[in-house]
Amino acid sequence: MNRGEEDYLKVIYELQEHIFEDDFVTNQNLGAALGHTPQTVNEMIKKLVKKNMIAYERYKGTKLTETGRAIAVNLIRRHRLWEKFLVEKLGYSWESVHQEAEQLEHVTSDELELKLYEFLQRPSQCPHGNVIPMLNGCFEEMKSISLRQSEPGKHYRLIRVIDDPILLNYLNQMDISLKDEFQVLEMDLLNENIHIKKANQIIIIGLNVAQKLFVEETEEV
Repeated sequence: MNRGEEDYLKVIYELQEHIFEDDFVTNQNLGAALGHTPQTVNEMIKKLVKKNMIAYERYKGTKLTETGRAIAVNLIRRHRLWEKFLVEKLGYSWESVHQEAEQLEHVTSDELELKLYEFLQRPSQCPHGNVIPMLNGCFEEMKSISLRQSEPGKHYRLIRVIDDPILLNYLNQMDISLKDEFQVLEMDLLNENIHIKKANQIIIIGLNVAQKLFVEETEEV
């Protein structure tokens, strides 16, 4: 497979993981995630269907086959391992590490992947809190909900975020980090935002951002 095909498989997997919950990924969402035109997306889908990497249904979109999923999981493991290495060992920031890992994941041999996995002491999460698949392709289950699904009055801890540099820069500006604890004060559907209280600070977050932040419920902070 070439790099472009691998990127499609990985993005389909990530969209299923974060947004579509293992359901079909629409062509529109796939194109938006990759920055590709509808024509380019359609052409790649045809190629991947022929290679039995994805299944496609008209009006629904695409899903990974078992073969496609195995390749995507392998790429994601390598990507998240490199992110872990670059942040912990070389001092990269969590918003700047994505592109470096994107390059490295495609040129990592099985032997290097294993050595990196052992060197990092078999990590279970990347710097963004997302699960690193084990070498057998299995995932350690992480129970969470998106911040958009949270309930006013309850307390939560931020445990993972989507690996998007624009989102991560925004979180830096808002002084929001992994493991932060806060209370949800209000869900303002009219203005499409959520009000949270972190320590003594009130922060307003748009619903489009809240759906990319994943939390677990905690006791009162």
